[in-house]
Amino acid sequence: MNTSSGQLRLATLTAGNFNFVADSHVTKGFTKLTASCDSVLFYNPGAGQAATAKVSAGVVDFGHISLSAVPKSFTSINASCDTVTFLNSKGAGIIGTLKGGAFTKKGTIKTGITNPLVVHTDNSFLRFSASSHKTEWGTSSNGVEHVTTGPLIRITATTKLAGTATSALFYDAKSGQGETDELVNGVISNFQNQSFLSGIQLIVGGR
Repeated sequence: MNTSSGQLRLATLTAGNFNFVADSHVTKGFTKLTASCDSVLFYNPGAGQAATAKVSAGVVDFGHISLSAVPKSFTSINASCDTVTFLNSKGAGIIGTLKGGAFTKKGTIKTGITNPLVVHTDNSFLRFSASSHKTEWGTSSNGVEHVTTGPLIRITATTKLAGTATSALFYDAKSGQGETDELVNGVISNFQNQSFLSGIQLIVGGR
């Protein structure tokens, strides 16, 4: 998605194959997006609006868009298979379900993780404070999140988080160093140090 023009390119990515489906567009102002297992959510931080639709096989059902009024100025929007969080720079926000092409608010959330970097796997989340270096993780399902561990002070610098269905990746752009972990049911395991290139700006994982 081009956040300036609203241009959107749709495609599938399965078994290592990228297949173009169609070009589309969204209304200008929607500058953030996230996806659950069957839905996509676009967020306009200036207007305080979320637009959601079903997504499958690289096709977004733009004929059935659901609009929701949400608070303005959230800095992090991230989803598990069925749950989405909206967080501001203080680590506070709202949480709900994102499934069937619709967002349903379930409650408010206050994490204590300031300037949060957030990543989700299918049923879990991980949050890292870019300012205080605190980390917490837990389960994320049915519009509810439960912290299972944290907040813990993490010494290793981190500038990016990425996730897949079962794993989380920490990355520091300055050093190029990081780590990968398995993150399932709110439990981290299989920790491995990794050496990447420095200066990487975008890291995206599939689900």
